[in-house]
Amino acid sequence: MAKNTTGNKRSMAFLVFRIVLRLVIYAVAVMILVTCVKKAYHFGYSVFTMEVMAEDPGEDVVVTISEGMSSKAVGELLESKGLIRDGSVYTVQAIVYKYKPLPGTYVLNTSQNIKQMVDVMTVAEEETEEDKNIIPTKKNSTQEE
Repeated sequence: MAKNTTGNKRSMAFLVFRIVLRLVIYAVAVMILVTCVKKAYHFGYSVFTMEVMAEDPGEDVVVTISEGMSSKAVGELLESKGLIRDGSVYTVQAIVYKYKPLPGTYVLNTSQNIKQMVDVMTVAEEETEEDKNIIPTKKNSTQEE
């Protein structure tokens, strides 16, 4: 009879251990899920809002876009220059909104949002010389018209 009691205690302890272990696993899974949902929400929010890095007047920053630069490379460049918080947000916006910046050297400002920066980087050379927002480095076929 003592063996049955010992066996029952072990099986009861094992059952309690399994229940506690499952609860811990579920709690960790919920915490991971909540963290991922928060990050996804903030990323999505950043994609569809136009945040700026600084209030007016901001700081002018010279940026050079090379021929054939990918959206990811442009996003990383803007992030490294302190113009945007996250280059990945620019990459997604470039895909969603079909941003195609023209090669050249641009004067951008930390008080501009991504859309305003893209507007500067996609305007033909003749228009930007008047606005003094671009320092042309070379012409491409679309700018010669």
